[in-house]
Amino acid sequence: MEARTLASPKMLRETARCSREALEHIDGDPFTNEYATAVARCGASALDACEAPQADLEPFILAICSSVDRCGEADYAQCKTLLEGGLKLHLSRAVGAMNGQGRQQFEGCLKKLNCGDMGSQIVECLDPIMDKLLWLPE
Repeated sequence: MEARTLASPKMLRETARCSREALEHIDGDPFTNEYATAVARCGASALDACEAPQADLEPFILAICSSVDRCGEADYAQCKTLLEGGLKLHLSRAVGAMNGQGRQQFEGCLKKLNCGDMGSQIVECLDPIMDKLLWLPE
């Protein structure tokens, strides 16, 4: 079966490792609420394990802060400082969870930000990609 996902290999490996570990600790039938509870933490655990390094974040910070600067909301340096102080961890986890295709789509969307509510526009860029981190058969 062909799988289509925007998840990074690291994200997929971490999710599989966590799910396998949860399954190994279940005695008997794995289709129980106990197993569902144990495996429910695997997505968040995988995101935590996939933080992208600073160098990988730079294209996204550039795209966001260039728009903020262009719109006169803050200069590039101020924007970068604000991002690194508040959103860096979230951005790092999201970017770390994406494969190359997901990163290209996210960066392309960020380069099209309009002046106005940047925060909601960034979320609108990110949500469809995050929704495609796990694949479902078509």
